[in-house]
Amino acid sequence: LADRDAARARVAELEDTEAELMSEQEALGLALAEARSEISEGEEAARLAAARREALEALIADLRSRQDQASTEIAALEESRAEDATRIDDLEAERLADAAAAEALRDRLENADAELTAMTLALEEQRREAEETLTLLAAAEQRAEDLDEQLAQTLLSLDETRDARAEEAARADELDARLVAA
Repeated sequence: LADRDAARARVAELEDTEAELMSEQEALGLALAEARSEISEGEEAARLAAARREALEALIADLRSRQDQASTEIAALEESRAEDATRIDDLEAERLADAAAAEALRDRLENADAELTAMTLALEEQRREAEETLTLLAAAEQRAEDLDEQLAQTLLSLDETRDARAEEAARADELDARLVAA
């Protein structure tokens, strides 16, 4: 009877031990599953961060390329504008010389009645040339205005590109901050 009670006690003790071992095994299984889940989430977050970083680097490279292109266009427009300004100055000098010549001719015509016919013809030719010069001057001034407008548009585009680049940098900083916080 004592052996039977001892055996029952032993069986109860073994059953308790088995239950404890099962509880420990289940707890270890749950801990392992949770660890695997955390590792998978960490790997996914790392992949996402790498993809974001690559996208941001590509965007930054594109913005730099656009900025270089805009700088090249601005330099070309400024050079063209300088050339047009030189041409305008030359045409203006010619116009002033023509105006001075016309004034000199007027003085001579007042004093010389005999030269009137010859001078009238020469003056008419100079007037025609002056009109052509003024036409060229007006065209050159229009071209300068067009170049000024193109330059302003290019500068505006450059400002927008710089703003977009700053926004992208801010987004990148924000993403980096989120990644660091995660």
